[in-house]
Amino acid sequence: FASYDLTPPTGDWFREVEVTMAQPAAPPELSLVDESGRVRAAFTRLIDYGESTERHGGSGQAEAPVTLVIFPPNANSARRAREEVYASYKGLDLRGRIVMYLASNAPFGFDTESLIRGAEGVLIVTSDANPRNQVLSGDYLERPTMPVFRITTAAADAILEGSGLDVAAVRDEIAALEHWAVRDLEARARMQLTLTPPETVTLYNVLGLLDGADAGLADELVILSCHYDGMGRAPDGTLLPGADGNASGVAVMLEIARLWQEQEFQPRRSVLFAAWAGGDLPYSGAHSFQDRPGFLGTYDTSAVIHLDRLGGAAGDGLVVRQVSGRDNLLNLLAASADKLDVSVAVGGRPRHPYQRILDGRQGTLLVTWGDPQPALASDTVENINPEHLSQAAQAINLTLITAAHEPRY
Repeated sequence: FASYDLTPPTGDWFREVEVTMAQPAAPPELSLVDESGRVRAAFTRLIDYGESTERHGGSGQAEAPVTLVIFPPNANSARRAREEVYASYKGLDLRGRIVMYLASNAPFGFDTESLIRGAEGVLIVTSDANPRNQVLSGDYLERPTMPVFRITTAAADAILEGSGLDVAAVRDEIAALEHWAVRDLEARARMQLTLTPPETVTLYNVLGLLDGADAGLADELVILSCHYDGMGRAPDGTLLPGADGNASGVAVMLEIARLWQEQEFQPRRSVLFAAWAGGDLPYSGAHSFQDRPGFLGTYDTSAVIHLDRLGGAAGDGLVVRQVSGRDNLLNLLAASADKLDVSVAVGGRPRHPYQRILDGRQGTLLVTWGDPQPALASDTVENINPEHLSQAAQAINLTLITAAHEPRY
């Protein structure tokens, strides 16, 4: 950032972020097994599932039949008194079972309710199966603990397959429910997780500011955002390089800063180049930055663009998710890409919690090339598509120039 004539927004390029983590001490296991314990299908951490340390989630081992629990629509919208909740689950016996439920369907905290009713482990079907092993409060590792895994729809479909079901069919059944229901599945699972003691480490956001040149617009802020770290190594030592997720986003950010310096571009609005730490964490460096509003409080945030996975081989163009705000920024990106013959599809979903925050008045966007699954061990620089990365950078650069310079768009 310094070499591209950016300035540290608060006198320092680095913002400290302290996080506390409980990491797997050995490779976790989630597999389907037969009655003798032989593995029929093994799932992969970070691709199919991730561990959760929320509430009673923690170290433990379970091998048991899988029971699906489903609820009427909107069952997760009401938080009721404990006595009312207990009465509503009268007759629900989960002893000796591994419980599976849909995160979007179950009442809040049903993992704890499952434990109370005898479950040995919990599988939560969700669109965000990243590990949740960050210690956020004193509620961490409430006793007793049990293994709680967040699993993808694809993993859930594999578990449901033996019962002639899939997640889509389960959702159809949920739509007609008036009371909770239990389905004992033709599946037996093994879950195993051993966590290290919690450890506090210091991470660093890296921030660079380009001040706006227009006195009337300089207090409006455009944020170009990405996370710069990744998973590092799997518990078994496998290196997870993170070339596309998310060195590609960092590369695009730096290239835009370099081009602006080379072309002596001076925006009217102020522009913050933000590389966040802890991109995979529920409470990341971006969350810490937002919650300490000394810098942000002096600006009106006009637009935010989150960059992620911009150089993959798959996909025919940009995929854009409007996270919040007006449509102005989305329309601007579509028009900018069209001028460069780069296709744009609206879709995708945030894979990192920070991509759901930082609200821009004209819009907050998540931009990827295609919508690839995490590549993990194969996410190497050799698998980056330079043409895709270049097209993404050009479209985002043109969008950012307009968003930072034009009074209206």
